[in-house]
Amino acid sequence: MMAQIFLIGLDHHTALVASREQVALTGDGLRLALKAMQAVDNAMFSEATILSTCNCLKVCLVAANRDDAKQSFDAFAQRFYGIEPGTLDAYLYDMSDADAIRHLMRVATGVRMCFESISVNFITVNLRSFVIWIDGQQIWQAEEKIKMFF
Repeated sequence: MMAQIFLIGLDHHTALVASREQVALTGDGLRLALKAMQAVDNAMFSEATILSTCNCLKVCLVAANRDDAKQSFDAFAQRFYGIEPGTLDAYLYDMSDADAIRHLMRVATGVRMCFESISVNFITVNLRSFVIWIDGQQIWQAEEKIKMFF
């Protein structure tokens, strides 16, 4: 079976402040969360990334199916936050493949917050700092214009 990309998250549209604060990542939290994700027992995903802002937590997983992705998310939430599986379900949403990537890029670049109420087909975003981290090490940083198609 071919693997798919799944995004599972919560944000200011789906969860109250108290729930978002429960999963907020501050300081060294992102690095520790990624380590916790790597240590999930019986992980049913091959790749993962986490996006955390002041308003959201989004976990992107490459898995065989939606159930595997959700079970892996629940195992991560239990391991890292001590949250029992199912506790956050009322606040979560999920997306897959192109929808997941499009949403992740919109949030990461701030486009979703800036242009939520209008239709955007093309935008050039000038990022001051675009950084890629792998295994807790910064491997790439750029200050450049990135063209994105939505």
